[in-house]
This record gives sequence, C-alpha cells and structure tokens, in this order.
Amino acid sequence: MVHLDIDVLDANLFHSTYFANKELVGDGSGSGRMKMEKLSGILKCITENANVVGFTIAEYLPFDEHKMHRMFKDIKIFNE
Repeated sequence: MVHLDIDVLDANLFHSTYFANKELVGDGSGSGRMKMEKLSGILKCITENANVVGFTIAEYLPFDEHKMHRMFKDIKIFNE
C-alpha cells in the first residue's frame, strides 16, 4: 500500500496543495520541497520492486479548478 501526501511537493512547482494557497493559514509546518521528477522516480522504484495493491493520495486541493468552476457557474453553455 502506498500513501502519497501531496504536501511533500514544492508548492512553488505544484499548486494544488494547501501551502500554495496564500489565503490559508497553516500550522507553521511549511510546504514540502520535493520536485515532481524526484517523486516520480521514487514511485517508479517502489512499484517496480514491490507488489503495490493500493494507492491513496491525500491533500490534493485543486484550488484553480474550483476558481474556474465558480468563474463559469453563471455562463449558460456550462450549465445546460
């Protein structure tokens, strides 16, 4: 079983994390610093060397998608 907490990623490079939203006040722990290429390599290594039977992703917060949804909510073509 692999559990991936998105907050491990650098919020300056991956924006769908809690720490990328400057409007939120965190607990002071700060953002991760990992780059996606490094994380991808780690996950590849794990899946090539272990029998992964489950995978969870936590803390994925698609703020931009929510902002776009709100932006389009009153546009008729998106509501039919």
